[in-house]
Amino acid sequence: MRTIDHWNYAKRMVRPLHISKTEKLAFCIGCVMPDYNKFSYMGHHINDWSYGHSYAVRRKEIVSFFGKAYRDSWLWWYTAGLRFHYLGDSFSRPHNPAFHYGSKDHVKYEWRLHHLTEKILRTRPFGPAAVTGSFGQWLSMRHQAYMRNSKGITDDAYYIDSTLMGAWNWVRENVLPASAAVVCS
Repeated sequence: MRTIDHWNYAKRMVRPLHISKTEKLAFCIGCVMPDYNKFSYMGHHINDWSYGHSYAVRRKEIVSFFGKAYRDSWLWWYTAGLRFHYLGDSFSRPHNPAFHYGSKDHVKYEWRLHHLTEKILRTRPFGPAAVTGSFGQWLSMRHQAYMRNSKGITDDAYYIDSTLMGAWNWVRENVLPASAAVVCS
């Protein structure tokens, strides 16, 4: 995903919430910050460039963060934004080593995905994926299905959108206090 796509998803998610502007901004900044922090791209080895945003590297911190209690602070919202950034990238072919994308192909792919993402955010053709069972189990099953089924950009766009919005609805229903949460489809 391009940085602007992470930003647009973040704005869409927090817009209807009853939280402060500072918390909304913290979430949005968290959603884009990994793209500006080039060290975040490193995987477990220096030659794993761009796989630092992969599911294999980031799954544990995503699941761990959303398993913790909500904290009413801008830092919680910023960290939530970081986790949603990595969640989106987990369903992007260039961030999964099994698909073997070099740097140039990564950039080209994200430009093509960007055009489709813009359309998806306007038309909303996919519904959010319902989280069943524990969040961690759901995420594992979701990523396994993605790895089996992804054939290209359209599949990535589907999995990114439906997973982000499904996870967001789960967070809204299970993590956020009722005073902050508003239904987001």
